[in-house]
Amino acid sequence: MADRPEWWDTNEAIRDRLDLPEYEPPRLADGTYTHEVVPELERVCNCTIRFIGINTTFPEDWELRVDGRTVRPVERRRDANGNTVYGLTAAELRETVRGTVTGQC
Repeated sequence: MADRPEWWDTNEAIRDRLDLPEYEPPRLADGTYTHEVVPELERVCNCTIRFIGINTTFPEDWELRVDGRTVRPVERRRDANGNTVYGLTAAELRETVRGTVTGQC
């Protein structure tokens, strides 16, 4: 698919070669892919956004960090194919980041 980033096709090819379930990039609770929101927010707000696993044993604890500072906990789950889904919407992500870097975006 031409509108997908190259890395998506690379990951999909690896999964196909290894006969793994369908690849889908990390996405938010509303189905928005993180790569469609995070880079834009980082550019507009002049910040760095990361989803960080702080306890990567089950049950996992994840958080959202902006410029290295924890701004909120985030639920994270895997879908039926093992792909990552974060428990906040694109609107919630934008609101959280903009509320964190006030005056910048």
